Amino acid sequence: MKRSEARHKWQQIQDDLRRAVDILSEAAGEIEADDEILLRYGRGSLAQRSRNEFR
Repeated sequence: MKRSEARHKWQQIQDDLRRAVDILSEAAGEIEADDEILLRYGRGSLAQRSRNEFR
């Protein structure tokens, strides 16, 4: 593999990783916002529910 091809491949990997991190951060933010709403209206948070389901 040529150096420029390897550099291009690493750039693709970095871009994919950056997109994955952005997606996970966005999902975590949405879950946190949902938890605030659920707690405000007297229901357990999604994080608490998921922990309880696996016990």
